[in-house]
Amino acid sequence: MNRINSPFTRNILFLTLWQGSVYIIPLILLPYLSRTLGVEGFGYFALALALAAALSLIPEWGFSLTGTQKVSQRRDEPAELVSVFWSVMTAKIVLLVISLSFLFALIFTMPGWRPLLPILSAIVPHLLTSGINANWFLQGMERMGLFTASALAGRLLAIPMTIVLVKTPDDLSVAILIQGMSGLISAIFSLILATRVLGQWRHRVRLRAVLGEITGGFQVFLSTSSVSLYTQLNVVILASVSGSAQAGLLGGADRLRRAAQGITGPVVMAFFPKINRAFALDPTGARLMMLRFLAFQTAVHAGISVLLWLFAPVLVEIVLGPAYSDAVVVLRVLALAPFFVGISNAVGINMLIPIGLRGRFTFVIMTSALFNIALILPLCLKFGALGAAGCLVFTEALVAAMMSFLLFTSPTWRDLGRPSPTASLPIN
Repeated sequence: MNRINSPFTRNILFLTLWQGSVYIIPLILLPYLSRTLGVEGFGYFALALALAAALSLIPEWGFSLTGTQKVSQRRDEPAELVSVFWSVMTAKIVLLVISLSFLFALIFTMPGWRPLLPILSAIVPHLLTSGINANWFLQGMERMGLFTASALAGRLLAIPMTIVLVKTPDDLSVAILIQGMSGLISAIFSLILATRVLGQWRHRVRLRAVLGEITGGFQVFLSTSSVSLYTQLNVVILASVSGSAQAGLLGGADRLRRAAQGITGPVVMAFFPKINRAFALDPTGARLMMLRFLAFQTAVHAGISVLLWLFAPVLVEIVLGPAYSDAVVVLRVLALAPFFVGISNAVGINMLIPIGLRGRFTFVIMTSALFNIALILPLCLKFGALGAAGCLVFTEALVAAMMSFLLFTSPTWRDLGRPSPTASLPIN
């Protein structure tokens, strides 16, 4: 009973509900949108959301890791917490302005994108969501309960709004806008709840502190933006060279893959602050916790990959519809990705970063992104959506292999020492 009522266990449950809403609610809407918008319209839908995700990385900047890490380490120091919170939030607003400026510069300086103005303008709420959300702070404080309820309410609104307002392929911009507004509602609630936890609505922010947060998160931003090159921007490149219909096949299959893969996302998020605190208090116990988590991730994600491959025809038929039959083989290729992602998430986020090897984490991501850039265009030209899927899987495999090699051959990891059979750090 004590374990069920522990802050850590409750945090995993709340994160599961929240993260589930991020994947499950779009999955609930997927059969309706894929059929209503058609393969080509859904391709534009996937293109817009991919661009939104890529531009959202600018205001996010990696604060979900660096900010959460700082909060988890300093949550018993109220003055430090207030300073970290407002410095990060100010940095996010500055970066949000840059992100919005980049979006409209892209639209108005590239003639080929101007006809897509209504579609691309609809992603503005997605960027606002990234700029004002305070999830990183609540996660570091392990205070996700109230936020989860608010987030669910905001995201659930997307279901009736989509069904009522999206009736034909001409309602594409409305469908994109609804997705963004549901996330924006959740972000506003997260900001309100974070300030309540802090007990302060205002704080004098120092320019040096804001710049410090931006420079401190730069390495993580490089790695997350590099990840975007082979996750989100691959859809943009595919649409540009192979057409929106191929982007629709990849977008539909990849949403199914992400929904299945996202099952363990809450556990990864909950373990990050826990492992950081554990490493500061008991490195040997933290090492054992990391290894157990790696074994858990590998086993669960291997099962997800197998199930996705086996049930690909059924999932495509039921969720996407008969018009997407060519997406079955695409999904079967993408089914290999969760296995590699499970390993890289455990080794990268919950092992390399906590023990101070963030530079190696960034190096791996950026190197793998360069391989992706070299492969994606010829593969898309030759094989369309299937080529883009294969490119993504190869890149994820490369990330997992390189991260594992750099971790287990590093002196820092070896210096943690091998724990005794009785050494463990209880997860409470």
